Amino acid sequence: MAVRTGIAKAFPNLPLRMIAGGHDHNGDAAVSLEGLDQKVGATSTITVAFIVPALLVQTCENLLALGIKPDVYYNGHLAYEDQSIKSHNDALVEKYFYRMRNL
Repeated sequence: MAVRTGIAKAFPNLPLRMIAGGHDHNGDAAVSLEGLDQKVGATSTITVAFIVPALLVQTCENLLALGIKPDVYYNGHLAYEDQSIKSHNDALVEKYFYRMRNL
C-alpha cells in the first residue's frame, strides 16, 4: 500500500514508484568473526552508496520535468569555500529545521 505524503500528496498525478532497500541481512551485518559476538560488515552500505544517490538524481529530474525546482543542499565542505553556498545551505536549514530533526 502506498502512502502519499509531502510532495506526493501535493501532486497526486506524480507517479509513486519509489522502493528503496537493499534486502540487507538481519541486523545489517554479514560477517561473523571468531571471538566477536556480533556480526560486522554493514550490508546497507550498498543502499547508501548507490541506491539513495540514484533516487535523489531521478527525483530531481522528475520534479524539474514537472516545473518544480527542488531544494538541494550543497555538500557541507563547499560552504567553507563559498559564502553563497553557505547562505544557500543556511536558508534550507532554516526552512526545514522543524521538519527534519537532524538539521
